[in-house]
Amino acid sequence: MRFLLLLHSPRTRWEEVPADGTDEEMEAHVALIGELDARGQLVDCSPLATPEPAVEVAARIPDAATSKVLVHPLLNLEPVPTGPRPATEP
Repeated sequence: MRFLLLLHSPRTRWEEVPADGTDEEMEAHVALIGELDARGQLVDCSPLATPEPAVEVAARIPDAATSKVLVHPLLNLEPVPTGPRPATEP
């Protein structure tokens, strides 16, 4: 069985992360992603982009007439690093 987990974080939260990524919460995210990936339980990990629904395509889904169809574009980012992080200078 597979699950989709959506995390709704305020955009400002991620703007606060230092450019070098040294942030306890970010490090915990990377650790969890690495653990799930190592166990073969991670399918994808991508943040959502600004919502601009692809209405034309969504309307063509057969169930769209009787069901809700949510469209969330994904940001096109490099994969989240899951390996050891390089040491940073103090």
